[in-house]
Amino acid sequence: MSSSRHPPLFTFTPLCVLAASLLAACDGEGDDPQTPKDEPRFTAEQCAEMDPGELFSKRIAPLLDEERPSSCSQCHLAGIDLGAFVREDPCESLACLEQQALIDLEQPKDSLILTWIERAEPESALVTSKVIDEEYEGFLEWIEFGAACSAQVCNDVECSASEETPPCLTGEPDEDETENIAARPMNCSDLELERLFRDTVYAVRGRCSPCHVDVKAPEIEGSPPGWVISKGSCNAASLGTLREVERLGFINTDDPDQSLLLLKPLAESEGGLEHGGGDKFHGSDDPGWTNLNTFIERFAACMNAH
Repeated sequence: MSSSRHPPLFTFTPLCVLAASLLAACDGEGDDPQTPKDEPRFTAEQCAEMDPGELFSKRIAPLLDEERPSSCSQCHLAGIDLGAFVREDPCESLACLEQQALIDLEQPKDSLILTWIERAEPESALVTSKVIDEEYEGFLEWIEFGAACSAQVCNDVECSASEETPPCLTGEPDEDETENIAARPMNCSDLELERLFRDTVYAVRGRCSPCHVDVKAPEIEGSPPGWVISKGSCNAASLGTLREVERLGFINTDDPDQSLLLLKPLAESEGGLEHGGGDKFHGSDDPGWTNLNTFIERFAACMNAH
């Protein structure tokens, strides 16, 4: 399986990719051994002849059957309900997945939903390697169809609002919440670190708005980095924000207390650094700052344990 366009923050052992013979068996056609590996799966002529509803019913609908064993319960930032993005129109379903940044029609193999599926691990007689591989290949074929054919067959269909897709809310924690988060067992898995980031740093992203949001208002002066990702579902945006925090070096894993993510928003009188946006936390006893500190300490400990 291909790696993500954004290098993963943490190392993991990817699942095996389906052999070419298995893919041929699923599609009913053999692959030409001379065909370049990354050649588009669908040509313009094939797009014109295809029925998106038929492909969706064949490849995606069975994966969303409530009675079918699924790896989705293991996917990153669990709680993503793929059914929430499904509409009666298959083209609209594709548009909803793209709107939530779960698929990438420019680089299909880099789609976030595929990275979630490939990190799942067989855990029972029901959720096996075969089940996981079927989900990966099913979604990959559907995404590649969208990349090659949506402009030709979907007529610019857009995603409609759905009550099943809740908004991504900003939450200010209280002392009880910070104590509960601090009491979570230490766990260095990708999934748990990403959940912790969502529940601590991303939850108080309102303190960093509007200067550090990826879509800034025109009146914002200077060029403050837009590391807070707002596009997509809450989980997808939180994961994108975590990638930016890591890429920009906001966390000092050698000396966590000196992390810019902690010191920049903290009042200078309390040991913080000069910040063009002013003080965002007036003291280290602020529950929001405490949560930032909890995440940074655990992130650094996990990185240093590798």
